[in-house]
Amino acid sequence: METFFQQVINGLVLGSMYALVALGYTMVYGIISLINFAHGEILMVGALTSWTVVQALADTGWPGWVLLLISFVAAIIACSALNFAVEKIAYSAFHASRLEWVLRKCGVEQLYFTGIVTNGGVASTVRDAHVREFECTVIEDGCAAFSDDVHHAAIEGLRPVAKILTIADMLQSLAAK
Repeated sequence: METFFQQVINGLVLGSMYALVALGYTMVYGIISLINFAHGEILMVGALTSWTVVQALADTGWPGWVLLLISFVAAIIACSALNFAVEKIAYSAFHASRLEWVLRKCGVEQLYFTGIVTNGGVASTVRDAHVREFECTVIEDGCAAFSDDVHHAAIEGLRPVAKILTIADMLQSLAAK
């Protein structure tokens, strides 16, 4: 019975996280009519910051509620600072960022693309990467759009500038190398 209650609590916590992300997307989209695709990543940084603080202070003997409070404050500070650093005003990951410089310094020539809005951020970033002479591959079943028709139209529009593969095709090509 203890396992059952623990699983119920785990489900409520996970559901709360999903609700928090959805609420954030809804608020941002409602205010500026643009989806902030970094929202989930910022949430994850907050969770990792909170976990790191709790782990670092676990041996102090402080009560759990104090650790929780300190970890929340640390996560809020980290996420607030990060939110200002990743402000995006365009769909492309290359716009107003140092992404190309970082990729060139690391010797990256081939990019694989997946994403949640095929006709938005994925298409814009693929086209920008193509113009910057990266070899682009779009993982067709690793992307999605608001409808299947929009997704397929975006994929067709990317064929001139990128190789289109499925996840299975990509894994086969990587295994063959």
